[in-house]
Amino acid sequence: EASRYAQEAYSMLNRVKAMLSEPIGSERQQQLNEQVRLMEEESDRAEIEIADFLNQVSHTSLSWQGELVSRNLYKMVDELESIADSIMHMSTTLINKQEQRVFFSTEMNEDLRRMLSLTDTSLSHMCHVLTLDEVPSNALNKAYNNEDEINNYRNLLRNAMLDRIDLQQVEYMQSTYFMMLVNECEKIGDYAINVISAACES
Repeated sequence: EASRYAQEAYSMLNRVKAMLSEPIGSERQQQLNEQVRLMEEESDRAEIEIADFLNQVSHTSLSWQGELVSRNLYKMVDELESIADSIMHMSTTLINKQEQRVFFSTEMNEDLRRMLSLTDTSLSHMCHVLTLDEVPSNALNKAYNNEDEINNYRNLLRNAMLDRIDLQQVEYMQSTYFMMLVNECEKIGDYAINVISAACES
């Protein structure tokens, strides 16, 4: 169930990526946003159901290993819910910026697609790890490498945005919405590391 939960979060991210490629304000974009919203609500239910199950299991006689797995599954579902929340926030941010008539330049859209691609790599790795019966010894290192790429690119984009503001190449609200989306991507990378870390501990 935790693995399925992770796959749902990954599917949510793919819908946000698709939103960026749709014409601004299009019906398809609105449909994708609604799909993300419904999937986020489903993720809330999944978190509760898994947590309820683990709570019931914890009242039985578990081995030390069973207790460890149960405790780390709690950590996983909590972080997975945070991932779903971040993706929902990204979807809502894209809609809100359009309703406020704030538009990104072609360069900003390309930068955002690159950041989403790095985030995709991070979540894809997380999903793969959760399908395995035994986590490889290098799984966490790979997750940290993915996160380093996201962090480095976030820093690059932030510095570039500050330069554009100084040169009056972008408006304040453009930069605000852009960095909101970039920062959510960075958060998702952190959450993915925490999920993989919990899987490794188990």
